[in-house]
Amino acid sequence: MFILGICNDETSSASLMKDGEIICAVSEERFTRIKLDNSFPTLAIKFCLSFADIELSEVNIIAYSWSKGFQQDLILNYFELGRRYLNDNNAHK
Repeated sequence: MFILGICNDETSSASLMKDGEIICAVSEERFTRIKLDNSFPTLAIKFCLSFADIELSEVNIIAYSWSKGFQQDLILNYFELGRRYLNDNNAHK
C-alpha cells in the first residue's frame, strides 16, 4: 500500500510511504530554490513517485496536512490543483 503525504504549511513538501515505511520525503524548495516555498508541491510529488518508480494511480491514499486550521477555500484550491496535475500527467501518456 502506498500513501502519499502532502503538506504546504510553511514549506510545502511530499512524502511517500510503502507498507507503513517512509521511502521518500522531500521539500518543494529543493527543486524551486525558493526558500520556504509554500506552493503546491508538484515537483516534490513527481520526485517521490519517480523515486518509487510508480504512477500516481498506484497510490492508495493521499493525505493532506496543515496546522493552521481548516480553510475550505484552501482545500478546494488544492483539489483543483490536484485535478489539473492528474489531467496534465495523463495527457502526456
